[in-house]
Amino acid sequence: MLHKESINFLSELTKNNNREWFAENKDWYENSRKDFEQLVTELLQSISQFDIQTRYLNPKKCIFRIYRDIRFSKDKTPYKTHFGAVFNEKKGSGFYIHIQPNNNFLSCGFYDLTPKQVKNVRKGIEENFEEFKSILSERKFKKEIGDLSRDSDVLKRVPAGFDIESPAVEYLKLKRFYVIKPFAQEKLFSNSFIEYTTNLYKIMHPIYEFLEEFAHE
Repeated sequence: MLHKESINFLSELTKNNNREWFAENKDWYENSRKDFEQLVTELLQSISQFDIQTRYLNPKKCIFRIYRDIRFSKDKTPYKTHFGAVFNEKKGSGFYIHIQPNNNFLSCGFYDLTPKQVKNVRKGIEENFEEFKSILSERKFKKEIGDLSRDSDVLKRVPAGFDIESPAVEYLKLKRFYVIKPFAQEKLFSNSFIEYTTNLYKIMHPIYEFLEEFAHE
């Protein structure tokens, strides 16, 4: 579980996203970050029971920095207004948790692939579409998750080299391959939050394993 003061910190940071306020409230930030780090530690211990790749991860290294890279951004606010962690050495893939006032979600998949990796995943989906669809059609997955996300980076046309008549055509247009599960903020403060989250990650795990087989150079 997470303490409400940590969410309150993020709420206030959203209203006061400047270096002066942050400096004045550095202790509040440090306490909130430690609270989130404890949550990540407990989640990591739970996830490692079914995903051996996470067993030797350092919780601190799973957590994203709160400082934004504003060098090439029109938005010059210096801080992120959420806490995030990914349970993988390569931060472009794996299980992810996002904590933000009224915008909390879990995710799993591949978010940052090279063009060659994207092509390989598309090929893997097309050539193994029955297996792919059987994973997406599993009862618990269908109920809790639904499908791969189409929130970003979707092509309008089928990429070159793929059959426009393929039954996998809508998935071949994706450039990122992940699932997402929003959850109510109240769940964060529940003693059963780790169990709740772990159960959802277990449901996501088979599609991650399928995609991982093809997400290589």
